[in-house]
Amino acid sequence: ADIPWINRGALMLPDFSILEDDGTDLVASGLFLRDENGLTIQANLYDVRNETIKAGVRWSGTVGLDIFDAVHEISASFEKEVDRVLPEAGKTLITRQETIFTGSSDDERLLAGRRVIQARQTWRHLLSIDIGVPVIDEEITLDNGSELSTFSGRFGGSSFTAGMEWEWLGNGDYLGTMAGFRIINAEKYSEPATEDRFTDYMLYGAARLNLRASRSDLYFGLGSGLSFSPKESYTVSTPSVISDEIGPFLSLSARMDLGFRGYMNQRAAARPVFWSLKMYLSLYEYRFDLAGDGNNGRVPVNFGICIGMGMGL
Repeated sequence: ADIPWINRGALMLPDFSILEDDGTDLVASGLFLRDENGLTIQANLYDVRNETIKAGVRWSGTVGLDIFDAVHEISASFEKEVDRVLPEAGKTLITRQETIFTGSSDDERLLAGRRVIQARQTWRHLLSIDIGVPVIDEEITLDNGSELSTFSGRFGGSSFTAGMEWEWLGNGDYLGTMAGFRIINAEKYSEPATEDRFTDYMLYGAARLNLRASRSDLYFGLGSGLSFSPKESYTVSTPSVISDEIGPFLSLSARMDLGFRGYMNQRAAARPVFWSLKMYLSLYEYRFDLAGDGNNGRVPVNFGICIGMGMGL
């Protein structure tokens, strides 16, 4: 090969950088040295990747017609050396390949998934936000001084709830503790009553059991909540018109939540980022009428369905 040579310390070697750029794996090259009437010829087979000599022959003689016999001698010797170091015909000496598919056994996948879970557990805190749809059923009594009207109210129309939750995973693999704050902005409707929009504020906490996988978590929580409802204005026609302000209310509840987290990355070194789907339900909720109008009592139904996003901290 007609390639440039460079000095590598005490050795003269081909310039492998040019060969690597061309994608060459092996190259045969040589040089000759003349010393007065003496002639030395060196022929080598080089491994371009490792920049080493795989095979070589050396011939020394005098300048003259003997050089023609030397050509055949050098060729035969070089061929034998190459055959000695190269594999049999049909076998590959150097392989360049591009990976188009990789697979792993079930055991390897389980081990990789376990590593992801263990790495995710080093993030002891999770912070998430969500938005969803609330549903509530309650019983209200209005009093205009001479008449009483009792009816049930439900959230409807353009009602929505938004919340923020923080969870501490502690030192356990499965148990966690969470605290949250939720706002419920809603309108209640129940014929024949009408009411403007109002907002409820809720603080809650729970102990959670987390079932973990490499791509997702499933959790179940039991806890309690404290909510505050400002004054609400109602108008009822049954048959006369009754208008009244009720509240404010303070409610205590035993609650449960069930949720699913889907992780957006499965790399062990990555920060956990997830989307979530959750449901909360008050198992028992009791309302206290802070105005003393007698609207104390149990709230039969209070639940919501939410979707959100969060990350590990």
